[in-house]
Amino acid sequence: MKHQGKRPGPWDAEVELWPEPDRQWATRAGLAMTWFDAEDAAIVPILAEVRESVAASGQGPGELFGEPEAYGRKMAKGLRPAGMVLEGKLLFRTVGGGLKIALLSLGALLLAIGLWVCLDDGWVAHSLAGPGLLLFVLLPGLMGLAVWGWVIRTRGRLRAALVTWGGAACGFAGAIWLMTVLDDYDFVGPANWVQPVAGIALAALGLLLPDSQPPALPDDTGWDDGRWFAHAENLLRGRYHFTRVQAREGLREARQHRALAGRARSAASEFGHVEVFAAQLAALDDRAITRSIVLRRLAHLAALLWFLAFFIVPDFVEDAVTWKTILQAALWTAWLSWLLASCRKKTMQTDATRLKRSRDSDARSLRVSPADD
Repeated sequence: MKHQGKRPGPWDAEVELWPEPDRQWATRAGLAMTWFDAEDAAIVPILAEVRESVAASGQGPGELFGEPEAYGRKMAKGLRPAGMVLEGKLLFRTVGGGLKIALLSLGALLLAIGLWVCLDDGWVAHSLAGPGLLLFVLLPGLMGLAVWGWVIRTRGRLRAALVTWGGAACGFAGAIWLMTVLDDYDFVGPANWVQPVAGIALAALGLLLPDSQPPALPDDTGWDDGRWFAHAENLLRGRYHFTRVQAREGLREARQHRALAGRARSAASEFGHVEVFAAQLAALDDRAITRSIVLRRLAHLAALLWFLAFFIVPDFVEDAVTWKTILQAALWTAWLSWLLASCRKKTMQTDATRLKRSRDSDARSLRVSPADD
């Protein structure tokens, strides 16, 4: 979602054409559409149509169309560009967006850890020292690389995602090896008070960077059937968590149809854009939706085990039990309790229903979404 503090230019002129008593309604409706990612240029004809309807009826816009925020939210679903519908839920969509998230995350991490060690060890002490300082610097970049692999996987680039994840894994292994080699090299990091200050500065810099917009959809008009269906299969597997067998089953009917139709037309001209087609097909398969929910739970379980192995166990085995150790163990236990509760059958079914509705809504929105440039 994007937020605007004032009326944007493209539809500001349209609001000025409204009768004075109705301009506030038009402004609030336009802002609601903007907030829910509608393109500014697409808002103009919607407001113009409402203005004409109001003039013809003699009633107010609230009487005809209800509350402006509810109307704007409803209309915005069909005014979002296709790229935003498909990738709007991603944490970031471009390298610039990844940099913004990395700065915000690293800033928040430095602020939290900095305040923690300042209160525990003192503001002028040097708690962050030795090889651990190197890992602290490398970890955000390697995590960002791993997340970028997930982003490109959702775009159907399965092999590139594997290569990216392999690079991130090698980076983690190399960082751990380097820490082992430098185990006896005790270099001192900055004073503890520097960490929260640096965290605030990095987070502020991240907030100043513009939000990333989804890239335009690839032009598939010149693709042959083999490339079009291969990309559709990869999208179903990478973005919607189909298995290879499920993806091929879902595309079988379309492939058979194309085999009978001949080469007079392309798959893109017959079925529409490959990414829109994949999104609409994904909304019809409940098995893939259930698999998505299960994979999310497994990701949380992997994070829990990593936290247990690298933070909880070493503190209990190697160091004396302190309030920090007890707090970490309590947080881990709360996380585990939430995960176990989320694995209940009723909760899984509720989440699957919610994801099903989301995919159905996206499929409906893509039928009327403006084409990306």
